[in-house]
Amino acid sequence: MNRALRLREPLGDRTISAADLPLALGGEGVSISIPGVPAGDIAAYVGFDEQTPYIDVTADSGVAVTLNGRALRERTPLLHGDVIRIGEAQILSSVRGASVALEVIHHEGNATQPPIVDPADLEEDPELAPDSQAIRRVAFKPVLAPKQQVRRRAQPHRVALTLGLTVLGVALWMLITAKPIHVIVDPRDAQLDLRGTSLDFRAGDRIFVRPGRYVLVAAHAGYETAQLPLQVSGKPDEQVRLTLRKLPGEVQVQGKLAGLLRRYH
Repeated sequence: MNRALRLREPLGDRTISAADLPLALGGEGVSISIPGVPAGDIAAYVGFDEQTPYIDVTADSGVAVTLNGRALRERTPLLHGDVIRIGEAQILSSVRGASVALEVIHHEGNATQPPIVDPADLEEDPELAPDSQAIRRVAFKPVLAPKQQVRRRAQPHRVALTLGLTVLGVALWMLITAKPIHVIVDPRDAQLDLRGTSLDFRAGDRIFVRPGRYVLVAAHAGYETAQLPLQVSGKPDEQVRLTLRKLPGEVQVQGKLAGLLRRYH
């Protein structure tokens, strides 16, 4: 199947058969006239290579040719949406299936270059003038404002309730896991201190504590302070016996005998 090239220029539209290709792009007098190129000079050729459209530059023309913003130095296939710039014109490429179209836009005398438009899209509405552009509908997408984060202040009664439940939970946990130790100490009114934990409670001569290693300290006025390493295993009826030793006493002597003792001391 021989492909044809549809060409749109400021002078009008025409269809170029494969037999008339390649077409020369250059100054006045060539197949496609480009403003800004000296008359008779050929800057590039467009044609088909096995049904694939291409553009090929002329090495000795001295005219800059760019494809999609890059300098063109060799034969390159044309793809849909390619933009060719030569002199004071740009050429838009449309390749869709078997349809190949080129639109030549002159920038001569116009400092503001027109936007890049797909020529195939322009051909969809035959009632439009050659230099007209359709205004197409765009789906409206509302921009949603970001949700404002609301800071909640801590309520005192909720804080108190949380703390109360936490303390109650710790107390229940201690009651379930603590084991009693029967402490027998002489003298009985000695002060006891269980080092190694702060979670213990007492009931009479029993100390409730979780299994582990501790140090039992007993103190009383007139007695030596005693320390006893303690291993709580959780066995029932665990007993600990601790007897404090009395400190050495002091004898006070009064009267004449006291004076004699100080004299011969």
